[in-house]
Amino acid sequence: MSGVINTASQFDRISEVYDETRVPLKKSTVEKIVSVLAGDGCSTVLEIGVGTGRVAKPLQDCNLKIIGMDISSGMIRKAREKRIERLILGDANHLPLRARSVDAAIFAHVLHIFEDPVRIFQSVSGVVTKEIIALVRKQQDSELFGVGNRLMWQTLQESAAKLGYNFPIHAGEWRIKERELLTSIPPTELVNLPDELIETSINDRLTYIEKRAFRRLLNIPDNVLEKIIREVRSSLSAEGAERKIQYRRTEQIAIWRLN
Repeated sequence: MSGVINTASQFDRISEVYDETRVPLKKSTVEKIVSVLAGDGCSTVLEIGVGTGRVAKPLQDCNLKIIGMDISSGMIRKAREKRIERLILGDANHLPLRARSVDAAIFAHVLHIFEDPVRIFQSVSGVVTKEIIALVRKQQDSELFGVGNRLMWQTLQESAAKLGYNFPIHAGEWRIKERELLTSIPPTELVNLPDELIETSINDRLTYIEKRAFRRLLNIPDNVLEKIIREVRSSLSAEGAERKIQYRRTEQIAIWRLN
């Protein structure tokens, strides 16, 4: 339970800046998800880890009946502002829903958060009648981030080390947890989505870090993070700060049909 409480607290802290620091789903991705659900006769959909409703809202706008669940009250509050019709504050390990009470469930960019995604999947499958879907990385993708992004994180690590701190970087949790589920419970179908090239700048990424938009940065003291960012910014020229960072979002829709 302590792990769940800690995760809830972390997302409470980043809920105010979450939307502005994440790239929304493409319209074509939303349309494909809706097509998959509608094609299998699903209208009532439970989203596990609804967050601020950034996925639930466009699905609801496409006339799906969304039930959003999250462990963070801060995230639920932001989703409520978007008028998601039904929201539940709770733990997916202990779903407060009747058996077989929804048509489908969706995991959108949350599998890496769970300590045991297989256990969560099994819990969710008990309340679903037709299918479970998840957005996952393509297996064949080996190089997601570009040179500019790697250089930025390397510079942050070096600056943190000078101050006696380890600056945590993304360690592939997404891929590990997704593979864990896909290997343990193979999906019925994997639907490829078109790759999406996303462009930002070093300056924008540093701004997101200053706002503590990433959970792995929350353990760094405020004064230390300020020093790290200040040193990195001072080491960059104006042109360097605006250097473009490009990375690819490469995804599939994993579909588990339950009947």
